[in-house]
Amino acid sequence: MSGRIFPRATGWRRVLWLALTTGGAMTVAAVLLALAVAGVDAGMSAALGGSMVLVLSAVSLVLVDVAERVMPSQAITAFMLASP
Repeated sequence: MSGRIFPRATGWRRVLWLALTTGGAMTVAAVLLALAVAGVDAGMSAALGGSMVLVLSAVSLVLVDVAERVMPSQAITAFMLASP
């Protein structure tokens, strides 16, 4: 075992996981800020918008992961097609 989290990753998977994690943290921060500044409606709006972006990012991650495992030469193509 190489000690790497993603031993077969070409780099895209790591980038997408980092983007997904950072997006989740920023969504939580935006929700808390919206709640503090403008109230519940703004907080719910921030949560919904951030959640939509996170779902699209997760779909992109899954498509790239599958492409990387099944047909590594098509991983970049899958990333470009899946990117919102």
